[in-house]
This record gives sequence, structure tokens and C-alpha cells, in this order.
Amino acid sequence: MQEELSAKITHLSFYDQGFTNWNKRDFNQFIKANEKYGRDDIDNIAREVEGKSPEEVIEYSAVFWERCNELQDIERIMAQIERGEARIQRRISIKKALDVKIARYKAPFHQLRIQYGTNKGKNYTEEEDRFLICMLHKMGFDKENVYEELRQCVRNAPQFRFDWFIKSRTAMVLL
Repeated sequence: MQEELSAKITHLSFYDQGFTNWNKRDFNQFIKANEKYGRDDIDNIAREVEGKSPEEVIEYSAVFWERCNELQDIERIMAQIERGEARIQRRISIKKALDVKIARYKAPFHQLRIQYGTNKGKNYTEEEDRFLICMLHKMGFDKENVYEELRQCVRNAPQFRFDWFIKSRTAMVLL
């Protein structure tokens, strides 16, 4: 009986020292935010965790990264975060390549040449591809909802006034 009471007291003192105001939903939001923004972007991570101040998220993050190896499913969590960070790095490299490609031309909407290779798709013309690439660059490749905005630009572009194929594409198809 005495040992049981002592174990409960030890457990309670450990619990009081931990993050008692964080629940599973907060933890999952924290993990998703780390996946979305990368583990180093604490400002955006703090904005994603609802109901927590930036200071609370910073403190939680420090303890999480220090003690994450104590979690049972850390392999799954780290794989999730690392997949997100890989997507971030891929977006950055695509943006840099797009910037370099567009910077080569004074008038990219007219001069940009696209090398298709042997397996050029039959869906879009070179003019349509050039417009899509240049507009993605102009609007910001990594902006949220960029493909919905791109769809609207295509629908409003005078050069595609009678091109029902491209005007009927959805944001997901343009992606």
C-alpha cells in the first residue's frame, strides 16, 4: 500500500513538472506544423498551434526536440516531419530553378523556350505551357492557393478566349 502511494506521488510530481495544459490535439497540431514549415520555423509553428502562445510553443518545442527519443512512435513522427521538410526543400529548389529560367529572358511570356524531350505530352501547347510557367513565377510558385489563382488567370487571358480545353482545366489538373 505504501509503495503504491509513493508511486502515485512520484507520478503526480512528474506530471506537475510536464506540460499539463497540452493535450493530444495540441501535440498533433505541433507535429503537423513541424511537417508543414520545418522544425526551425518556430514562428509559423506557433501560429498553427491553436490556443497556445508563441512562448508556450517555443518552450514545448525545446523540450520536445530534447526528449523526442523517449516517445514510442518517434520513427513515424520523424518520418512525417522529414517528409514535410523534403517537400519544403523541393519547393525551394524548384523556385530557384524557375527564377533562373525566367531571368534568362527579357520577355519570357514570348521568348521562353521549353525543352520537351522525346515524351512531350499531347495535352498543352507550348504557348499554354509558357503562359502557365510565367504566371506561376509571377504569382509566386510557393504561395497558397496559387493554382486556383492560376486557373482564374487562364480563364481571363485574352489569348485563350476560344481555347475551351485550357479554360476548362481545374486547379488540381493545373497542379
